[in-house]
Amino acid sequence: MNKRGMLSITLWFLLLIAQSVRAEEFKKLGQTSMKWLSIPIGAKSMAIGNAITCDATNAADVFWNPAGVGFVKSPQIYLSHVPWIADINQEAAAVAVPLGKLGVVVANVRVVDFGKQQGTRLASNDRGWDYTETFSPSAYQIGLGFSQRITDRFSYGLNVSYAQEKLGTVQYAPVLGGDPKNPQSQKTSMALVNMDFGVLYYTGFRDLRIGMILKNFSEEKGYGNVGNSIPMDLHFGMAMDLISLVYPEQTRHRCTLSWDLSHPRDYAERLHFGLEYVYSDLVALRAGYKTNYDEENLSFGAGIMPGIGFGSVKLGLDYAYVPFGVFGSVQSFSFCIQF
Repeated sequence: MNKRGMLSITLWFLLLIAQSVRAEEFKKLGQTSMKWLSIPIGAKSMAIGNAITCDATNAADVFWNPAGVGFVKSPQIYLSHVPWIADINQEAAAVAVPLGKLGVVVANVRVVDFGKQQGTRLASNDRGWDYTETFSPSAYQIGLGFSQRITDRFSYGLNVSYAQEKLGTVQYAPVLGGDPKNPQSQKTSMALVNMDFGVLYYTGFRDLRIGMILKNFSEEKGYGNVGNSIPMDLHFGMAMDLISLVYPEQTRHRCTLSWDLSHPRDYAERLHFGLEYVYSDLVALRAGYKTNYDEENLSFGAGIMPGIGFGSVKLGLDYAYVPFGVFGSVQSFSFCIQF
């Protein structure tokens, strides 16, 4: 890459940071439905502060930047378990199948369990409400993605999914257009089709890459007479192995610095930074930092690269630890099986 190209990237980087700092003056809150679509997937991504737009590794990229799946060279099965805050549990899986020069197809699914919730209803007592039976909200998303490498440096990816959530049965709520004098039971559920589209480009300067992803693009939909978009998010990112700047010929050590700018629909801009050290393609140590979050910023993790197994079947394991302020901490595990 020539000096002009490096200068352009640097200026772009500084402008995005300035925009992020300025945007913290105004926070857009409560403007999305299906907020569970923002729960992160994968221990590696959580460990490096969700700065994952340009860090293509395996089938899990379909959840972050489907363009990265185009660099998958052999069939993979990916499994993720995230015990989120407030007793919410999320399970996710992806299966990637390379089709040679045609590209890579990846099927994916996530299921969210919100546990049991205590129901309430309006009542003519001092509190103004009363308890009802417990209920169990649930949600899931199932998708099919495709990624293709146009050249050895550039890839694009698309993931189309169907998402549905069920929040139980209500007797009355003003947002649903109910009548407090004549309460009626109504089931609350919503389903829609959403899309993720991303690109990934290796610049040719060492392994510096630039990526972009538009997540959760869909129609606006809501409950009753209120319609909201799901948490649509636009990400820009960069990543590079810092060791290659000094020792470009060695391959045993890698220390990748990744950076993402997130422009979510329901909050001000956020910056994500990640650092991953990999030794001999065997083990990895990770750390991350996020800005403009209320209860989380630092994150840590480690991983065993896909290498343990029998014959052509290899297993990888990742772990993440995320301190979450008043909510305690989140510890996540994910597995990658490579054939």
